[in-house]
Amino acid sequence: MSSKGALTNNEDYVKGVIKCAEKYSDYVIGFISQSRLTTDNKFIHCTPGIHLNHTGDQLGQQYVTPRQAIDGRGADILIVGRAITDSINRIKTCEEYQQEGYNVYEQLRNI
Repeated sequence: MSSKGALTNNEDYVKGVIKCAEKYSDYVIGFISQSRLTTDNKFIHCTPGIHLNHTGDQLGQQYVTPRQAIDGRGADILIVGRAITDSINRIKTCEEYQQEGYNVYEQLRNI
């Protein structure tokens, strides 16, 4: 998903996924994507590849900050992986990401 050159970056693939989701909207609740795929608010957009301190790694992973994901890309839910699993204090790290995401939502809500 958030790796450079991922097959899911193909425009025809994305259009097909959106069409399928709209057709089966009684069963599909959203997307895991790098940015908002549709303006239809019945779909939730979950964004992976969230990291506060890195923009990428040697495996081709491309990271964005919680602010970039929520404000810039329209994410409803943040998916944080290695930033937590590689952390020495996972609970503290989870709390930091939770707070950062909440702060961005609050700032956008108050605009």
